[in-house]
Amino acid sequence: MPAKTVKFEEFQDVMLPASCLCLHYCPWLERCICSPQMSAANLASQQASAARFQPDSVQKHKVAKAVRRMLSRASAHPTARRADCESQQDLLDRSRRWGELGALQARVRTASLHLGATDPLVKHSHKVVSRASSVRQYCMNAYIQLSMHRLPQVMDEIMGHMFELHQLLLGLGLWDDPFLSWAREAEAVWRIEQPRLRHFGSALSSPSDYCEAWVRTVLESDPMLLRSFNRAMTSELLKFPDAGSVLARSIGNSLEEVKLPSVQAEVRHIAAALGVLESQWLEHALLRQVQGRTSLDTAAGLGDIRALCALISALLTEVVIIQPKACAQLAREARHAQAMSTLPQAQRAIQQLCQRLGIHKQDMSYLSLELLSNGGLRVGFQTVWGHPTAQSAVEAIGAGAVVEKKMPLGELQRWQPGVEALKQASGKD
Repeated sequence: MPAKTVKFEEFQDVMLPASCLCLHYCPWLERCICSPQMSAANLASQQASAARFQPDSVQKHKVAKAVRRMLSRASAHPTARRADCESQQDLLDRSRRWGELGALQARVRTASLHLGATDPLVKHSHKVVSRASSVRQYCMNAYIQLSMHRLPQVMDEIMGHMFELHQLLLGLGLWDDPFLSWAREAEAVWRIEQPRLRHFGSALSSPSDYCEAWVRTVLESDPMLLRSFNRAMTSELLKFPDAGSVLARSIGNSLEEVKLPSVQAEVRHIAAALGVLESQWLEHALLRQVQGRTSLDTAAGLGDIRALCALISALLTEVVIIQPKACAQLAREARHAQAMSTLPQAQRAIQQLCQRLGIHKQDMSYLSLELLSNGGLRVGFQTVWGHPTAQSAVEAIGAGAVVEKKMPLGELQRWQPGVEALKQASGKD
């Protein structure tokens, strides 16, 4: 049988046209993609048809590459660069007007990348952030290391730093920082209560005088004073060798002279003030035996159960540790509920927590509140007087809160009658 001659046209789907040398022939298109007779419309339709046969990863890669090329060309355009600069300047200006220190620091870093470190607005904002950060660091150290002996000197320095901070013209968000808000409140209290607070420094040489001044301040002073200085005032009690017994006698003497609207208010105010001490230090001060007697023995011998009830209430306080992020979350929810609230972050967080737990405003004043060195909060609940338990508070807060562990107080077993009397006074069975 004679051999058949195969012509070129019969195998156009597998062979290149003789006129094309680009080697881009696509079998599924049945022609070369650079064919001169191919119109733009045909090319687009055939490319779309080809895309259907390509894997998804290849298509996504090509789309991303095209988008990046387009964005790079657009961002290089003078109009785009000018718009970017204006937007960065606007965002930086808005962050300064709000004043929240962490957000302003992040905005300055971003603006320096877009506008350059030599931009006048970036340079000025960097100086403002640097100065505010140094003031914040000083206020944090002052709060942690504060003592009544050095209080006048520290407050003079804080007043100078607060004046410099006000000159920076930052917004209300600046006071969301717990240590800056503490310093601002402490400065306001110092201007009004300076004589009373200076007396603590002069009374340090006499434990009885200091304890009496402490009890009177707790019972008579404004809550703002206790929020600002109770931690420093109460910590000084630990320096006295027989602080528990001396304090018990001072409580008994002062309660005979200072009368509050109710016995419950007298007892709970003292217990709340003592509750800022860490559990082990409070137990050491009140349960340590000196000459065979503890502070509870001394209080029981006074003939007035109020002093004993106050000390036992402090020992039975249940404590919750709230981390800074959880505090900030509580404060943000309170701000949404109260439009543009100017209260410090810690107070907003406590108000929101009390709202979740159903604690009334009057009972809220008996919480033991302490600002921690990391910006968190330590909250003490007087469960004997009707406050929710620490575990229920942890469940209401969620992540970022834990119950402070305490050792079993075996010494209180000797004072079971006092505990029962305390429960009867609080109206609990």
